[in-house]
Amino acid sequence: MTMTIAPAVADTVYVSNEASDVVHVIDGATGARRGDIAVGKRPRGLAMAPDGKRLFVAVSNDNDVAIVDLANGKVAGRLPSGPDPEVIAVAPDAATAFVSNEEDNLVSFIDVGSARVTHEVPVGIEPEGVAVSPDGATVIATSETSSMAHVIDRASATLKENLPVDARPRWAEFTRDGKHLWVSSELGGTVTVFDAAAWQPAGKVDFTSIPNAQPVGIAFRPDGARAYVALGRGNAVAEVDAASLTILRRFPVGERVWELAVSADGARVYAANGLSGDLSIIDVASGKVRSVQLGGKPWGVAVSR
Repeated sequence: MTMTIAPAVADTVYVSNEASDVVHVIDGATGARRGDIAVGKRPRGLAMAPDGKRLFVAVSNDNDVAIVDLANGKVAGRLPSGPDPEVIAVAPDAATAFVSNEEDNLVSFIDVGSARVTHEVPVGIEPEGVAVSPDGATVIATSETSSMAHVIDRASATLKENLPVDARPRWAEFTRDGKHLWVSSELGGTVTVFDAAAWQPAGKVDFTSIPNAQPVGIAFRPDGARAYVALGRGNAVAEVDAASLTILRRFPVGERVWELAVSADGARVYAANGLSGDLSIIDVASGKVRSVQLGGKPWGVAVSR
């Protein structure tokens, strides 16, 4: 049931639920549920607009992207995306959204102002993760079956590099300074780090010693010193030193943890758990974890800034 949404407050958390067809709205500090936003059938990937006023939602079974006005918690518009959009990224200037189309092996460039697809870039088989560099010049797509991360020039919408990674890459995330790209490999049990200037491997984080670890979502602390990696069916989130690539801590969370977000002050990490139907809230200082029951299948997480 859709509820009335109060105006967003600092550290408001948005969680897509692919089984409930809503985005849950949660107070990040208290864990209190503040309402649900109906967005369409099977919402998955989320991307916050750079100004924090709109939320972009990949609505997989509707083959579009819903744009939510966070001032009133309502869908204010829709963008065509191509079939079965899964992960979405938004350029720093908010002019373009980038969506992976897994069935067609494409990355769609969507002009937000005119609500039309301007380019479709062929990539490898089953693209999933999408990321855009902090300067907005480069788009990344990961292809699960091809085990590659694809480097796309935004201006020309052309494929520039294919970066081999370990099996079944899921997520790509640039460091906040744009100098490195992190790519998780679910079946390989690793995160590969690339130098974003030379597009050469710069290191790797190996999670294979952790039982059932399947790295998927990646999120960075605002100061860039720590990375948090969702370990999928390993039911844990790993804290990694971003400089040494050393695993520092593991936090137990719900079942099949998928996507992550970090609070604006870096004090909390939010993790969506698809099989246990909850959101885990990790207090970074104490290491304590609490659960917010949501039901269904939570998938994506975004935080208002």
